[in-house]
Amino acid sequence: MSVGMLKRSPYHFCLQDLTSITAPVFEFKLNPNQDLAWAKTSVWFDSHNVYYGEKKTGFFSHRFDAFAGMGFPDADTDHVDNCVAFFLWAFSDLCSFNAGGDFQNLVFHIMLERDCGLQTAVDILTGMLAQRVIDYAELKKQLPSFGPSVDSELARYLKALEQYVQGTVVWYYMSPRYFRGQDVSNRKNLVVPVFERTAPDAEPDHFEVQETDQHVYVRPPVPAYAS
Repeated sequence: MSVGMLKRSPYHFCLQDLTSITAPVFEFKLNPNQDLAWAKTSVWFDSHNVYYGEKKTGFFSHRFDAFAGMGFPDADTDHVDNCVAFFLWAFSDLCSFNAGGDFQNLVFHIMLERDCGLQTAVDILTGMLAQRVIDYAELKKQLPSFGPSVDSELARYLKALEQYVQGTVVWYYMSPRYFRGQDVSNRKNLVVPVFERTAPDAEPDHFEVQETDQHVYVRPPVPAYAS
């Protein structure tokens, strides 16, 4: 299978509120040391003379400081500082390639494997995420006791994992890296524009709006674009 076998993409797709799927199991918490840690990291980053002007502003707009603060809410200032510094480097390499049009992600794999459109693939993957949250909660209930001291440390470890997961999901919405300035304050069944990866087709003059009990779809009135 190849990228050329993908079904033609619509101009928009509907995304459920992922934070509401994870929130019942994964706690969200903000680190009170985030701003102080970011101030320290900014000085350190500037000392390496990596980016200047608009490029630096754009890079910082992704809010890696918030990612660290949400992902590690109980860390002290020095540890949050280290986390932010790591994100500034690691995520620049690991995530920025996707902005250039890389197709290596699960949505496209599902589209190819199941011969389906974009919206169907997004819904399938969202369902997989929801099921994994349920699986985690059920498996957590089945953990045996290892004694008071071990149980206490294990509970702390699991809580840290849960806070990291929820902090990461919330950060996806607040960082302009993924939604490019779109208003995501209302995340329930969010209609997201499909950003260009290759030479785009002409934008249609109008869209059809199709409503169901669960989604609102906005799409061009062309059958080939159906999901």
